[in-house]
Amino acid sequence: MSPLAWLVLIIKGQVGLLTLAMGVLWLARRKAGAWDIKDWLVFFGASISVVADFVAVADLEAHYIDTVGSAGTGVLARKWIVEGDDSTTFKVAVQFRGWEDDYSVGEGFWDSMTPPKNVPVMYDPEYPSDFVPKFRVEAAWDPLLVGGLLAAAAVLELAVFGWVGVRAVERFRGYST
Repeated sequence: MSPLAWLVLIIKGQVGLLTLAMGVLWLARRKAGAWDIKDWLVFFGASISVVADFVAVADLEAHYIDTVGSAGTGVLARKWIVEGDDSTTFKVAVQFRGWEDDYSVGEGFWDSMTPPKNVPVMYDPEYPSDFVPKFRVEAAWDPLLVGGLLAAAAVLELAVFGWVGVRAVERFRGYST
């Protein structure tokens, strides 16, 4: 795995730590009977942090590979629609050197593509499985915005862990507020 893949894995791994923290908070508050508004705000902050991490990681990956990568040509292998209760998602799969990844795209782009079709990609020369189509790079958010989103998520995560620590200490001291 590439260093970027490890970073992405670590960022996405925050979900497990935040889930564990929410479990500790639930256990610490059992004696008090229920969560109060502050606990629910912490839960909401943890949820926002998880969403921010997942949104930012995809764009971080696109910018990183675009910066350090080499140009190549992949193949738009297939396209399909995922229909939900109240939404429709347009998806395409891109193959490059035996690797495949799928992407959500806009309806206009989806309509304009007919598989199989060559598409420009950027790839990491040391790890060819790490590639990103140019259309994904162009759709990615600005790197400063991605960095800010990750920083905000990190601050929220630290606040969540801090609050869970405070509640755990209260629980073991015998306080129940």
